[in-house]
Amino acid sequence: MKDDYFNQIKIDNGLIVNEKKLKHLKNVEFKTGLDNLSEITVTFYGKVDGLDNLKENNELYSFKLKEEAKGKSIKG
Repeated sequence: MKDDYFNQIKIDNGLIVNEKKLKHLKNVEFKTGLDNLSEITVTFYGKVDGLDNLKENNELYSFKLKEEAKGKSIKG
């Protein structure tokens, strides 16, 4: 495969992926092998649009517990 097919990762005062610095990292794990490629697992914190910015009155979204969605009562 061509070198530009894969993401370019740099470690330079932080983790940089394709020339963009990742912020608010929680965990980074590198696994490397003999094929000159590494597997990178990144865990980071962020706000998910449409999930973490819901309005208090739930006018845009609402979520139900799995039991409610199946029509089962969750009350004791």
